[in-house]
Amino acid sequence: FYQLRYTGSNNNIYLLAEKDSNQYVTINSNASTDYTVNGSILSNELKKVVTQLYNSRNALNSIYNEMDNNPQAIDSLTRVASQVIISQMQFSRRYIIDNAGSPVTYFVLYQKLNNDYVLSLPTNLNYYRAVATNLNKSYPNAKYSKFVVNHTTKLLEQNTNAQINSLIANY
Repeated sequence: FYQLRYTGSNNNIYLLAEKDSNQYVTINSNASTDYTVNGSILSNELKKVVTQLYNSRNALNSIYNEMDNNPQAIDSLTRVASQVIISQMQFSRRYIIDNAGSPVTYFVLYQKLNNDYVLSLPTNLNYYRAVATNLNKSYPNAKYSKFVVNHTTKLLEQNTNAQINSLIANY
């Protein structure tokens, strides 16, 4: 994974390098998602994922601004914000299922909205397990694969310990 920041902008462009590939990036404006990548299928997949995340973030920012300006609508706006978050979570889950062996799933796994992981734990532990298994199979020596395998192993241990403690407490 590469993260490019270009002069005069706080925006980043994310690329995924493929062996022996030449990637050409054309920046069309100062927007985070207004660029094209030629020469890399994986970088284009990553751009789709990043664009979806940015759209969700922008929608949430608009909703939160509206909440500040319109306090009497907080209940309805909270429901709309929840729907944006649920939609992003569903997108992420679908992406992992549909692209199980892709290294882009690593990025999907660790996406955040409002400083919280889109795929929160322990509800989405199976998605962590799926990404860890598939990346370890496809890229066993990659540092990202090793990280997600180790992280998932720790999460599984924590989840098991929490379940055991719950059983003991309720005994």
